[in-house]
Amino acid sequence: TRPSETPTATPVMTLQATPRLPSGWTLFSNADFVQGIVVHENTLWAATLGGVVRWNLETETAKIFSTRDGLVEIQGNDVVVCSMPDAQILVGHETGILSAYNLSLGKWSRIPITFDDGSTLKSVQTLFCDQKNNRLLVGSTEGLAILDFLSGRWRLIGRAQGLPAENILSIDVVGQTIWVAAGNQSAFMIMGSTIFPFNGASGFPSGAVNDLSVASDLSIWFGYPTGLVHYRDKKWNSYGGQTAAGIPFISVDHVE
Repeated sequence: TRPSETPTATPVMTLQATPRLPSGWTLFSNADFVQGIVVHENTLWAATLGGVVRWNLETETAKIFSTRDGLVEIQGNDVVVCSMPDAQILVGHETGILSAYNLSLGKWSRIPITFDDGSTLKSVQTLFCDQKNNRLLVGSTEGLAILDFLSGRWRLIGRAQGLPAENILSIDVVGQTIWVAAGNQSAFMIMGSTIFPFNGASGFPSGAVNDLSVASDLSIWFGYPTGLVHYRDKKWNSYGGQTAAGIPFISVDHVE
């Protein structure tokens, strides 16, 4: 750590050495089912149901990482790259522990999602690295977990804190405000301790929100089963097959 930088306190568990497979045994995994991807310095990382794939885009060569190499769990639900302060590839699993690959060391470690009361988070579905605010946002079936890079502490925003989302599908940030797509429960805006629902009851279009993404002008695009919704300056516009836009498709599952 350089003197001018603030050291971090991110909790990391070091992995024990993994024993060799018994003679005559071979490990098989299927990495065809991709759950999430991220590109870092001309290398694509893919979280799959059969491990994590590292694909060199120049040489077109690939390596599959499994639990034999240090993954917490063979199934990866999402993957992001984040500096904490070292650049790390972070992978979310069904367990309450993240797999972390240190790019400079070339080694896997574990980051437990443990809150001050000793509880953990299960079924991590999506990850978002909020580098500007020095935090990692983790969406699961139990709510939203926030890791502060400077303190190393986790904070949970779930049902008890006013976020009734049973499934967080996507996360993005405007300034310090957090937006989450919550499937059948529409979307939520989280500003500090204030949680505001964006659904039919609050004057927003009703229906499930499959995904959301913040544009360069800080407006937000939402993916619905009926099309797209654009939100800016407290106003929204809907684009779908039944609107004047006449978009020639219905369900929007991903927005970028």
